[in-house]
This record gives sequence, C-alpha cells and structure tokens, in this order.
Amino acid sequence: GLSALGKKAVLHMIEKKMIVDTSHLNEAGFWDIARIMDGRPFIASHSDCKKFSQHPRNLTDDQLRAIRDANGCVGLNAWNEFLDNDPMKGDINRLADHCEHMIDVMGIDHVGCGFDFCGFLGDPNDPEVYSGMDAVTWGLEDASKIPHLFDILRDRGMREDEIEKIAFRNFHRIVKEVVG
Repeated sequence: GLSALGKKAVLHMIEKKMIVDTSHLNEAGFWDIARIMDGRPFIASHSDCKKFSQHPRNLTDDQLRAIRDANGCVGLNAWNEFLDNDPMKGDINRLADHCEHMIDVMGIDHVGCGFDFCGFLGDPNDPEVYSGMDAVTWGLEDASKIPHLFDILRDRGMREDEIEKIAFRNFHRIVKEVVG
C-alpha cells in the first residue's frame, strides 16, 4: 500500500486540483487511492484488464468498478504485454476486446485512450535504452494507426458518439471536473 508520505501527497494533489492516476500502482496502492479519493474521480491513464492478461498493472473487474463508481476513467494501454498473457497475441483486436470488456464492466463513460506509445524513445543504437518494437501492438504500431482501432469498434457495432467518448470526451470530462 501507500506510505504515510504517499497518502499525504495524494491529499495534496486533491487540494491542488490535480488528477490522481493509479496506472503505475500495485493493487494494494490502488485500493489505498480509492479509499483516499472517497468518491472523487481518479484515473488509470494506461492500463488494461486482468481478464485477458495478468500483467501486474492491469486491473481486475473490482478495480474497474471502483473507477466507475468514482466517475473516473481508464485509458486503454497499447503495449502488447498488457493485452494477452502471450504477448505475440497482443494485437489491435485484443485491444478492442479490452475496450469492450471495460465497457461491459464500467459503461461507455469510463473508457478512454491511453496508448503509452513510448517504445520509440531512446537511442535505437543503444539496446540498453531503446525498447524499439518489442512491445508493439500489431495493427497499432504508432499513433497514425489509431483510426484502425476505431474502425474495429465500429465494425463491432459501436456508434460514433461512443467512439468520441473513448477518443477524447471521457478524459475531457475528468479534466473539467477535477481541474476546472
């Protein structure tokens, strides 16, 4: 869980109207945040569902419901390791599965984009710093491919207003509510 200093930092964030993000916390830390937030919105900016991958930063259905109950939002993470227990199956269709599962558990108003496109950072000539293509989600290799995810969601029956919520409206609502 969170240390006393961590809890104090979260309370300071709330006072300063900052958005609290749980994406890099373990499950115990997540529940500490949920208790501290006491119904105020918080987010997981780039996480996926434990249902499909046991990655330690993915969320259980109970965690998804806690974010929903706080009127928060979860950003879909596009790193293949988050998408399936077998990273080779971590493709854009599996990301769409995560999206649909989040919607089933939380509702359309609590899912957004949080792709975490950072595999290109660092020096490609230095393997110690450069992760390169090792975490690529096939079909969503970079930001230029985001429309492909929305095409898949349309093909699965999602309406344009729902896609807009996922694309930007849900996180925009959080910013307006928390920051002002």
